[in-house]
Amino acid sequence: MVINPDVYFDRDVIYKLTELLENHPEIGLAMPKVLHPDGRLQPLCKLLPSPSTLFFRRLLKLNPSLLLKQNKIYELQFSGYDKLMDVPFLSGCFMFLRMEAVKKVGVFDENIFLYTEDIDLTRRMHQYYRTVFYPHANVYHLHERGSYKNLALLVCHIKSAITYFNKWGWFNDPERDKINRTTLLKLAQ
Repeated sequence: MVINPDVYFDRDVIYKLTELLENHPEIGLAMPKVLHPDGRLQPLCKLLPSPSTLFFRRLLKLNPSLLLKQNKIYELQFSGYDKLMDVPFLSGCFMFLRMEAVKKVGVFDENIFLYTEDIDLTRRMHQYYRTVFYPHANVYHLHERGSYKNLALLVCHIKSAITYFNKWGWFNDPERDKINRTTLLKLAQ
């Protein structure tokens, strides 16, 4: 398990996720439903981002209606977050990993510090295993969004994104485009 220090949950979460992985050996990574402490959903299932996605999400804070429109697709909000979903980018705040899968794809890339290391790990895992959102177990996350409030963390976020895109591709990333299209098609069915 990978768990942020600002996450808490009931004991049954571990049991439910263990049972899920035991019953589905093709799943390498599962993330439960993540809620704010007041019970609101945190939409942390996402498509693989492009540089423009990350850039515009920052800028669109100034235009909430456009941000909502973009996030409906990017954060898969249209899905309802009420069913098991194969997702190419699951938040690192709570990751339940199959040990065999970790041995095959490795752990977090040490070159990516904070913010996009979870995208990289999920993407590598997704190449060999299913990476799924599991809505039948809930965890609670305080989710401070530090890089929106602290310049030093913003610099870490930018460096992390640069390292991630240098590794996977900036604007020309056919694998990202294919994975995102496939994800959207499956969820539209």
